[in-house]
Amino acid sequence: MSFEHLRATQPQLADRLALELEKGLVPQCVLFAGSPYSGKMTAAVELAMTLLGQSNHFSTLDTSDLVIISSRDTNVRVRAAIADFRRKRNRRSLEILLFQLRVLLFSFHQSLLDSGDKSLFERAAAVSELLYDIDPELEEKRLGERLDKLEKEVLALLDKRGGKGLFNIDQIRLIHSYLMYDSSREKCVILENIEDVTPGAMNSILKLLEEPPQGAHIILVSKNMGRILDTILSRVRKYQVMPIRSELEREYLTNVLFAPMDISSIEDYYYTLSGFDSKRLEREASSFVDLIERKENTPSAAFSSLCSFLEPYSAYDRFLSRVISEIRKRALASSIPPHLAARYVDIISRCSNEAITYNQNRRVMLERISKELSDEQ
Repeated sequence: MSFEHLRATQPQLADRLALELEKGLVPQCVLFAGSPYSGKMTAAVELAMTLLGQSNHFSTLDTSDLVIISSRDTNVRVRAAIADFRRKRNRRSLEILLFQLRVLLFSFHQSLLDSGDKSLFERAAAVSELLYDIDPELEEKRLGERLDKLEKEVLALLDKRGGKGLFNIDQIRLIHSYLMYDSSREKCVILENIEDVTPGAMNSILKLLEEPPQGAHIILVSKNMGRILDTILSRVRKYQVMPIRSELEREYLTNVLFAPMDISSIEDYYYTLSGFDSKRLEREASSFVDLIERKENTPSAAFSSLCSFLEPYSAYDRFLSRVISEIRKRALASSIPPHLAARYVDIISRCSNEAITYNQNRRVMLERISKELSDEQ
């Protein structure tokens, strides 16, 4: 019960979970909440595998007793993990790659087969088979060919799935049936970013939490606990995952990821390794705010170029986060009046939340934000 993977970045949380497990105090339903790249999913997965008695399989996630429905920047993480493995070709980089891909593939657990497009499950099964062909000991050219094929298949799967993989009412019902079946076996389900789902799906989660089946463990993950129903929050034990302390993050970057010294965060490491141009992101955010100040819409050609840059990495939220930071920086410098800066941030937050709730195309969302901001007086 050492929680060695979580301990690298969140030692206090690891100690708390280990102690509560030792004393039998961990309830069936828990919630890990915190900012992106703070270790929430690491905590959720390591807890799940420990509860299942399979903590030694954390990296490979070699179990049939776990379902994960994940809503995250999977394409960034997968691209980065493949690039990392190409560069290092060691067991540690392979473990990181397997972990990122298994988290994705558990969204296509056999118990969810009746919830959607069967061809997606077939693609996921094909990706799972390809994982067994990846071996650091292979000759370089042969390994490169297998990685190329794996990356192509994974990105095709993500493209066909579309969106961020948000779960729906049918999936929650199937999860309930899965947890009810054979209560003599321990089973776990992890639902990530539940605040982004529809009200109907959130109500289905509430019903699942009200009377969890015997032997079932339900682990929720959230980046914004304030958007979750109070009735859900009252039925789970909440673990607040704090931002990783700077010295621990630097240590993790240096000793585990072997990142260059100019990479300052785990998030930047993944985005940089995936091929994402973070410097361009800063320039685009600054230009976007320039247009807001001038009360102008982004020219159509520039807007198309911006979306073409963001789309392959599902980086719209990352872009808007940078826009908000730029607005606040200019408000502090008195370039933007504080009351207008507050209004701009409110508009961005409202439009973004509505886009998530109604599953709106992210490009359409950005167009709406651009128009509302330029019209704001």
